[in-house]
Amino acid sequence: MKKWLILAALVGSNQWATASEVGLLERFEQKLDNNVAAVKTQQSLPQSLQKKACRLLLSQPKRAFLRNELSQQVGFTIDSSVSYFSGAIENIKLWRDDGWQYCSGQVEFDNYQDNLAGLAVRAAWAMSDEVSEDQLSSLLKLSLRNSSTSADAVVLIAFLAPTAQQFSYLQKNLVKEQVSLDVSRLAAAKLYIKQQDYGTAITILSDCTTVECRRLKLSAETEKERQDAHEATDLGSYFSGS
Repeated sequence: MKKWLILAALVGSNQWATASEVGLLERFEQKLDNNVAAVKTQQSLPQSLQKKACRLLLSQPKRAFLRNELSQQVGFTIDSSVSYFSGAIENIKLWRDDGWQYCSGQVEFDNYQDNLAGLAVRAAWAMSDEVSEDQLSSLLKLSLRNSSTSADAVVLIAFLAPTAQQFSYLQKNLVKEQVSLDVSRLAAAKLYIKQQDYGTAITILSDCTTVECRRLKLSAETEKERQDAHEATDLGSYFSGS
C-alpha cells in the first residue's frame, strides 16, 4: 500500500505534458472539423500560445485514434486523460477571424510504433495504481520492446519492485541517457539518492523541468558537496597519518 501511495504522489505531483496540454485547451472555446481547428479565449493570452492550442486541438483525432488502438491491443480502456502524439502537421496554415485562431493541415505520425509505445509507457505510469498487474504488464511489455520508451519502463518496474531488488534491477537494466519522462527521472533519481549516488541523481535530474525535480536536484547537490567534503577530509587524514 505504501508503494502505491508514493507512486501516486510521484505521478500526481509531476506535470505531465498531457496534463498541461489538457489544461491549456480548457482555457479556450474549441471548434474542430476534419483538418480545420479553431480556438477562442476571452483571456489576454499571447498569440503564440493560441497557435499552440490550435495545433494541439488539431492533433486530438490522432491522439484519440492512438488511444483506441492501444486499448484494443492491451484489452482494456486507456484513460482519456492519457494522451500522446509525436509527429508533424503538414501544409499547416494559421489565420485569425472574428477573434478565433484557426489552423489547418494534415496531421501525421512520425513513427506509428514509437507513438504507440510512447502512449503505452505514459499510460503505465499514469494508470499503474488503478489497473491489474496483468494489465500493467501488457503496457510495460509493449514499452520495453521499443528503444524510445524502454528506459522509462525500466524505471517504473524498478520503482514497483520489492525494496531489496529495486536498485539492482535499475543498475542492470537502465540506460540512463534514454530516460525521457520527467516522472521517470524523478523516480530514478530518488532510487540513486537512496544509495547515496548523488552524482548520478544530479545527472538524471539535469534534463527534468518540474519544480519537484529542481528541488530534489538542489538537495542532491547539497548532499554531494557534503559527501565530497567528507571524502576529502578522510583522504587528508590518510596522507597526514592521522
